[in-house]
Amino acid sequence: LWGSHSFTRGAGLYRISNFAGLVYINMPYGKADHVKQVISSEQAWDVAAYVLTRPRPAFDVSKDWPDPKKRPIDDANGPYLDSFPAWQHKFGPFKSLKAWFERVNPPVSK
Repeated sequence: LWGSHSFTRGAGLYRISNFAGLVYINMPYGKADHVKQVISSEQAWDVAAYVLTRPRPAFDVSKDWPDPKKRPIDDANGPYLDSFPAWQHKFGPFKSLKAWFERVNPPVSK
């Protein structure tokens, strides 16, 4: 789950929402699945936050989001267009980030 042979900062699992979702439907192993979850979503987010604080291999993420307006709010790799700290992008709270993002990127009406 961490160390030199784990996933990098460029992996989808480095986004806390993705990692927490994986934990939520798979922990504990063999007892949970997409139909029946055993742990709470808060517990899944706590596990994900802990694992994502551990060391992992370096990866050049500088070209991941050429248009920063399309960067997911929980992408922990800057640079960011907003003034929120990097730790908030990584761990939340996301409500204020989402509100800012929606002001900058208003929905396109059809």
